[in-house]
Amino acid sequence: MSRRVDALITTAARDDHVPLLNIVADRIPVVLAVRSPAGSHLPHVVFDDVEGGRIAAEHLLALGHRRIGQLRGPDDASPFIDRARGFVTAVRHAGAVVVEAPEVPQRPTIDEGARVMELLLAEEPEIPSAVFAHNDLLALGVLKALRMAGVACPDEIHIMGYDDTPFAAFSQPSLTTIRHPSYELGRMAADYAVMLLEAARHIPESLKFPPALVARESTATISSRG
Repeated sequence: MSRRVDALITTAARDDHVPLLNIVADRIPVVLAVRSPAGSHLPHVVFDDVEGGRIAAEHLLALGHRRIGQLRGPDDASPFIDRARGFVTAVRHAGAVVVEAPEVPQRPTIDEGARVMELLLAEEPEIPSAVFAHNDLLALGVLKALRMAGVACPDEIHIMGYDDTPFAAFSQPSLTTIRHPSYELGRMAADYAVMLLEAARHIPESLKFPPALVARESTATISSRG
């Protein structure tokens, strides 16, 4: 605000930011992108993370997994909440079991993914046959913990990430993940901000972009790897 901006687009909103965002929105147009915190009624352009969680679950279920681990992202960010909802609903609807990690990672990072996966390996008498991590960094941490424990992916366990970050294709093994149209979302968020500045009357309150599965080696069967 002190730099006299005409509008604001934020991709980092959390649930406890809503009161501050509402104050700012009284003075300048605010558009939420990627995250839409609970209780916010500001215009938002987001990914359909419920659908992304469902797609992740259905991919692993189609591979025959019936006991699937989940490493959630921090529980104060709407994308992670939605991913968990879509994933858990689909797994349970199929009659399969979700194995929750003993802790929710405090940050969506490689080190946190490795730490929490180590806890799951230590506490579960039978490790799940697949693990869905809520972003690619957490998934890479899962792979790190498995490597240290001598558990081979994908021969002994399948791993999925989320976001299709640039390094997902180059990990060992390459990471199956969920891809979103990030460029299109950014452009639409900018369009929303411009429309608000021009006092356009017919702006949708929300817009959701659909996700897509990117299947790679971390969920490949022996036959599909050739």
